[in-house]
Amino acid sequence: MKTNHFSKTNHQASKVPPSRWARLWPRILVVIAVALISLVIIKPLIRLGWTTYTTDNAGLLDDSVGNVIFDSKGQIWVGTDGGLSKFTPDGHWTTYTASNSGLLNNKG
Repeated sequence: MKTNHFSKTNHQASKVPPSRWARLWPRILVVIAVALISLVIIKPLIRLGWTTYTTDNAGLLDDSVGNVIFDSKGQIWVGTDGGLSKFTPDGHWTTYTASNSGLLNNKG
């Protein structure tokens, strides 16, 4: 908590350094806000039909995703540590790696 001491005679304030809790409370509020957002917004969206894609149920080459880009054709391009995957609006996956395309490496 930040405290200022004010002297009536010289009209100068001397600042006292904030306590550890005063520095931490904004971070704690952010964590609480993120938790509430996930409960209030994200959970209901998942129940409405969101699908989680993994290497087990989709054409992803790796579960570690570095980039996601949407193009003008409605395709979703996903850069992973295993290569590049493309998801088309009709539900098909195509994968690109250094061995089957012109990619320099598989890092997304």
